[in-house]
Amino acid sequence: MKKKLASIISILSFSLALSTEVYSSNMKANLFGEWKCNSITKIEDGIIYENANSEFTKDGILIFEGKIIFYFNSKKALNYDSFGKYSWTISNNNINLTLKNLETKKTGFHGSHSLNLNRIIPTGSKAKFEIINLTNEVFVAGDKETMTYCFK
Repeated sequence: MKKKLASIISILSFSLALSTEVYSSNMKANLFGEWKCNSITKIEDGIIYENANSEFTKDGILIFEGKIIFYFNSKKALNYDSFGKYSWTISNNNINLTLKNLETKKTGFHGSHSLNLNRIIPTGSKAKFEIINLTNEVFVAGDKETMTYCFK
């Protein structure tokens, strides 16, 4: 669950089948700037939905601020505000993320199934997503459990 939680906070999914350095450079240039992102991750007892305002900087930092909602099949949903930073790189048609900082705050109802995301997801957690589409207006990435859609 820790690895899955670490990868879902990323709020990012991108993918294009590009293999040369020129394309990698173009991909990076398309990624720079501010995005509105939505992400869905399958978990054992439901889904995790995230939305965030995200910014990819030229120095390889991703800054995000948004909301995380855990929807469970058999329990009430859990809501969190989130803010954080990742370092990012692109290689072999993947975006690679390393968590530098995460701050979450519980909002709304939190029962006995509440999670302390700040404790569960350690700094240095890594995630890797295949880039499915990346233009200067659309960014889509994911893996078999998570899909992220971003728009400028």
